[in-house]
Amino acid sequence: MHTVRFWHKADIAIALSGCLELLLSRPTKTGRATRGADMSPFNIGFVIFPDVTQLDFTGPLQLLSRLPQSAIRVVAKSASPVPSDCGLGLLPTHTFANCPSLDLICIPGGSEGVAGIINDRETIEFVRQQASTAKYVTSVCTGAFVLGVAGLLKGRRATTHWAYTVIFCPSSELYTKRQEW
Repeated sequence: MHTVRFWHKADIAIALSGCLELLLSRPTKTGRATRGADMSPFNIGFVIFPDVTQLDFTGPLQLLSRLPQSAIRVVAKSASPVPSDCGLGLLPTHTFANCPSLDLICIPGGSEGVAGIINDRETIEFVRQQASTAKYVTSVCTGAFVLGVAGLLKGRRATTHWAYTVIFCPSSELYTKRQEW
């Protein structure tokens, strides 16, 4: 049985700070943690798409861009600017075709944007392929639907925006139940 957990902003900040601590102390091939120059960059990729919610993308981007020894990849189907749901044009740094292997993949949300890409085979296959080798597979808000459609949430806890939890279950094999705290 899977549950959907509702997070408060303070919980998210605590979880992200824990994630940062873990990433900052990642071990080298010798098994010791280091921040030295001998480490390859930790590739962080954000998949963007038309009508993505800008804050769902730029919030995590702002935080994760501060990780030492990391490289940010903003990935889209093409190199053309991608309009967010508020009209802000976002410029990809990589396309699906030239994106390196990612250590962390993040799928931001955006209700209309997500509705537009969950039936896009190329996007779903890119997410599935990158997730197969990534150390961390993450989403923000309704971006969880993309992970569900890609089959990446089976056997895992997941959450989405509270208003979408009633339709979250059909996107994957999840049991959804609201928890009161």
